[in-house]
Amino acid sequence: MNIYEIKYRIEQIRDEDTANDCITTIKTYTNVLNIDEEIALTGAQIRLKHKMGAVDSLILATAILHDLKVLTGDQHFDGMDEAVMI
Repeated sequence: MNIYEIKYRIEQIRDEDTANDCITTIKTYTNVLNIDEEIALTGAQIRLKHKMGAVDSLILATAILHDLKVLTGDQHFDGMDEAVMI
């Protein structure tokens, strides 16, 4: 989960209280993974290879290193094994 993007998108269309409530709910039912050196270095390589933005590169690196899936509607993830398009 990407708390930054979730907070930004929800607050963009709703308000700060709604965004904060969503983040609280997400944190209650999920594990939050911090960006460590391995994720950062892998993210940099992904960004160079795929010409993705920094945030998306870090999301993909986290998914790869933790054997997770990225749930996304972003088209630049389309076709990647780690992505589930929604």
